[in-house]
Amino acid sequence: MWAIAPSPTVIVLLVLSFMGAVVSAVAGFGGGMLFLPFLTALVGPERAVPIITVTLLFATPSRAFINRRHLRWRIIGWFALGCSFGAVLGALVFLSLPVFWLLKAIGAFLILAVIARRVPGAKLQITDARAFIVIGAAGGFVGGVVGGMGPMVSPFFLAAGLTGPAFVGTIAASGVWMHIVKLVVYGRGGAFDAGALGLGVALGLAMVVGTLIGSTVLRRLDTAGFKRIVEILLTMIGVWFLVGAG
Repeated sequence: MWAIAPSPTVIVLLVLSFMGAVVSAVAGFGGGMLFLPFLTALVGPERAVPIITVTLLFATPSRAFINRRHLRWRIIGWFALGCSFGAVLGALVFLSLPVFWLLKAIGAFLILAVIARRVPGAKLQITDARAFIVIGAAGGFVGGVVGGMGPMVSPFFLAAGLTGPAFVGTIAASGVWMHIVKLVVYGRGGAFDAGALGLGVALGLAMVVGTLIGSTVLRRLDTAGFKRIVEILLTMIGVWFLVGAG
């Protein structure tokens, strides 16, 4: 029932999902959001978000497992508590409302987040893990609407002092519960069919392979290089949301 014909479109999507997973394994986020424009162009926005949710449900646990020794469990726990509410609300919004203006707001937020990191004295610092209940609620809402939340919440994980494997693993583990919650809401709302589910699984398996390869690159990055990659990705995705999305 879930069989996927090896059409040129499917092959292109498999390659792009693999490449996106390599990016996410190195930077901790961004692969799904960079992959989303291509998926949307090929299958349409109403199918793209549920499909990418299934796909990321494979990719995020694999990144968390690979970096399991570096996970910050207090942050993950508070984030999961907040995103339980946010993800339900965001998924319901996806099922009922257009997301044009939300995409533009996210784009502006991402670009401003990069600028703020470059302004002397304006760097955000988070010392209490309980702050992530609010961050999780906001991230879960955005993830429920657009499929992923990594670019939006990544500045806050950086502000908590996470870099390298701790950043990649913790942000991945924090997203696993969100994707499960979204799938339940999407399924009850009729956003899935067998073809979408099958394609999501196939793309997810390609992302697992990409994650394994990208993780070997992550170990060779210094902190400065890692943060530059994060900021470049934030800017690219922000510009796409502002100019091209919707």
